[in-house]
Amino acid sequence: MNAEIARLIDEYSDQQDFSRAAPTREALTAAQRQLGVELPGQYIEFLQRYGDGGFEGFEILGADLDGSMRFVEQTVEYRRLGLPDGLVVVEDCDEWVYCVDCGDGSVASWSPVDGARTDYPDFDSFLLQRIRDSVE
Repeated sequence: MNAEIARLIDEYSDQQDFSRAAPTREALTAAQRQLGVELPGQYIEFLQRYGDGGFEGFEILGADLDGSMRFVEQTVEYRRLGLPDGLVVVEDCDEWVYCVDCGDGSVASWSPVDGARTDYPDFDSFLLQRIRDSVE
């Protein structure tokens, strides 16, 4: 994980901002199997370190304290609306969602109206920008 991401999260987040509920290897395997994808390493690293959460202005979907995988639930829901199979929802922004592309690790925005558009080359770039936007 990008060192600046960890530094900013440590500096600006409260204890309750992230679940810090690392999913088990079995839970990750089951989630990937259910979605038919292999999650990119940077997103897995986020899940293992922070679980789920964010702060003012964004919330990354991940592993919750009750063991649920919020990204799985949201991805399944949006696939019913046409979300392509290789995308996994990592943030729900109401009018669109940000998704990690399990093919190349990039992050795309997607909406039923506009389809998918790649916005970030990788998950760390996405997360770093979301954090910077929030703390400014």
